[in-house]
Amino acid sequence: MSGAQASLETIGGISTITITGTPRQMGHALGQRLKSRIDVLVQDVCTKIALLADDEFGLVNDDKSINNKRLTAVLTELLQPCIDGIREQTPQVWMELESLSAGADINPVKLLAVHAIDDLLPTIANRSPLASSASIMLAPGQRDNHEPCLAMQWRIPAIWAPHLCVVRRIPSHGPTTLTISLNGLHTVAGISEAGNAITSNEMHCNEAHLEGIPIPLLIDAALSGPTVDDAIGRLEKYKCMGSRAIFVLNRDHKRASLEISASNAVILGDPMEDSPRVHTSHPLHQAFVNEAAQSYTDSKHQMKKLAQSVRSKNGVNIQDISSWFTKSSSELIDMSSAGSTSCVCIFEPLKRSVHCHIGDSSSGFGSAQL
Repeated sequence: MSGAQASLETIGGISTITITGTPRQMGHALGQRLKSRIDVLVQDVCTKIALLADDEFGLVNDDKSINNKRLTAVLTELLQPCIDGIREQTPQVWMELESLSAGADINPVKLLAVHAIDDLLPTIANRSPLASSASIMLAPGQRDNHEPCLAMQWRIPAIWAPHLCVVRRIPSHGPTTLTISLNGLHTVAGISEAGNAITSNEMHCNEAHLEGIPIPLLIDAALSGPTVDDAIGRLEKYKCMGSRAIFVLNRDHKRASLEISASNAVILGDPMEDSPRVHTSHPLHQAFVNEAAQSYTDSKHQMKKLAQSVRSKNGVNIQDISSWFTKSSSELIDMSSAGSTSCVCIFEPLKRSVHCHIGDSSSGFGSAQL
């Protein structure tokens, strides 16, 4: 597809790709440039779905191989309402996904399964998500440079580490963005040219609507908003598939914490605007606590540890912030297992930059800037 560009580099051990053009041009360029990586990721995600949902849908053959034809049919039936919702609510997001499918030569339904994996597994297999996360929004003046700062730790299956990717989108129209994702799929955080940073935490409730937009795609749509109010409005407005806690922080220290589900979106109260905010993987608003699909004992423990680390700390740098995540998750059995790894991302909205690294140390950061 003419007019598209895609260049690849590495920061902090994480691949960084830059794509330019219209949504269709950017999607096609991304699919072509990362075709082999996307294919491996899609196979792994689809295999996990097939194994975990086999009892319900019969997706594994007698010889233990995956029935790919059956899997594709099941995913198509499950996700067609979602596709219809994306086309209707966020057509530009669908254009990029559809063209990415063409560029990588992979069925768009399987790409959508990667975006929606955290919401699909609890819905169709009654299983917990494969990843966990935590976010910290520093108080004004806490950083050593006194600038606004939003940080996130994303713990994922170790097999996904090679697929971690920072995507720099330079669209023909709209703000340039930097997003944290898996090969351009399943965005969990990002920052825009407008100086808006967004992070998201898994927060699974009993309710999900497969006709909604997967929240990774909702984050992409919110980051394309020209102002912080527009970004927040998009998060509140669009009907989403599952549940998340989302932090938004802009370059002027304006901030918001939201908890959203398939039927509800709530901006959490912020009575102490000069204090830091912490969120892990459990809901805080009572409307979502009542819908919670589990007790979240580990998440609550991590939140307490993070809050203790963050409180009353000033003059901190990115290594300090990273160490808070490491200390808070090191005692948790499910988060410190050999089968997972950590990605820490620290956003600076004023500089429109992100610092990130893979692993549980506090060093080895790489940086990208808009």
